[in-house]
Amino acid sequence: MEVEVENIPFHNFEKIKNRFPWYMYFCVFSAHLLITACGMSTTWFLPVIPVLQSNDTHINPLETPVTTLQLSMLVSIPIAAGAVSFVFWSKIMDKFGRKTTMDLLSIVALISLFVISFAKNIYTLIIFLSLHRICMSGSMISVLVYTTEISCDATRGRMGCLMSIQVPFGILIGYILGSVTSVRYFTLICGVPFILYLVLSPLLSESPRYLISKQKNFEVMKVLKKLRGNIAYMEYENMRTLLPATTPTKPTFLSIIRDNCSRKSFFLGSEIITFEQFSGISVIITYVGVIFDNANIGLKGNEVAIIIGVTKILSYILSLYLVDRIGRRPLMLFSIFMCMFSLFILGVYFHQVHIGSQLFDNIRWLPILFIIIYIIVYSVGLGVVPMAFTGEIFPDHLRAVGVGYVLIITVLVSAIVSFIFPIIKDFYGLHWCFWLFCIASLAGFIRIYLTMPETKNKTFLEIQNMLKRI
Repeated sequence: MEVEVENIPFHNFEKIKNRFPWYMYFCVFSAHLLITACGMSTTWFLPVIPVLQSNDTHINPLETPVTTLQLSMLVSIPIAAGAVSFVFWSKIMDKFGRKTTMDLLSIVALISLFVISFAKNIYTLIIFLSLHRICMSGSMISVLVYTTEISCDATRGRMGCLMSIQVPFGILIGYILGSVTSVRYFTLICGVPFILYLVLSPLLSESPRYLISKQKNFEVMKVLKKLRGNIAYMEYENMRTLLPATTPTKPTFLSIIRDNCSRKSFFLGSEIITFEQFSGISVIITYVGVIFDNANIGLKGNEVAIIIGVTKILSYILSLYLVDRIGRRPLMLFSIFMCMFSLFILGVYFHQVHIGSQLFDNIRWLPILFIIIYIIVYSVGLGVVPMAFTGEIFPDHLRAVGVGYVLIITVLVSAIVSFIFPIIKDFYGLHWCFWLFCIASLAGFIRIYLTMPETKNKTFLEIQNMLKRI
């Protein structure tokens, strides 16, 4: 039988003054082990594909080398499976809880990795790689929602940005370990973060916002006491204020569209995510080798990757410091403006290369400088703010499904960008790719200036009230 919190003497939840929120940080960092695992798994194809194409049965775990068609299926089918699973995981989260969902997907991910490591058939690989990609999608949405809901208002921004550090950190680990281990051992190593999470899982709390949505009031206060100490009751009252007046139906896309604030949140989040994808990051990363080759400064591919990787991680760490001090909106405006400027200069450089001009022959370091500037300014704003901001702007009862649909938009826009810009490169030249990204960034700057509200240090109730006035 449910216990009403009004009947519980508040002195039973003793106040703890000036306490650093160690437990909140512990929960957040433990959950982000799943994101590290996602980053490591992202690199799986890089060391594995050459092995699967090899005729040497001593290193190739399959009976025969994979064909071009099989390789295409191996890469594309898991990506498609992961893209369509975001909404599935959002519904699982709303039914069973954020932490329970992370526990479930960690177990399924470990099982899939174990089968992949011992697979002898290409179709077994495709099926269980697809299952693992579905778990990766579940990790992205569940950790984002869990982190947003368990963090306090003053740290919610930096905790939401933590995901952007863990992905490249996991990728860096994957690149290092994938190059020195066999397919089987590398696959098994990718499961280590999931194991660490499951070991720590019994110490983690469920999201208090999920608990209050299920009217588990006593559990909510116990969790908030551990997370917030002396402001637990205040936050409890704020959460109760955000509860729907009537029992909500099962959250769907129509639920988002019919609700005025949620509809604004969805379009605002989708718009900002779209501008992030059109900022040119995929082209920069894809063609960074070409840019360094043109600079002719003698750097090898792996050295370039290290420069870019270290620059991104350091910049993401800087963003953790800035996002809750400067704010989401100023960081986004600064980031997208500087990206626009860098893209314009890179477009000019490649245009001169395209027409055979010798204008930059004596300053070949110029594109290197603007690549580094671009990576830094992208990382401190566009690279971290959109997803953290999206997790903040949906109401509690629609947050999971809302973030799920925005993530689907992210995948679709990324696919569109990846499809159209190589065509533009081949027909019009790489410089036009950069200039079109520059134009898209200018449009993004204008829209963000006009529509994006500031959510720094605001409660979820204040954010919802602010969206009603937009």
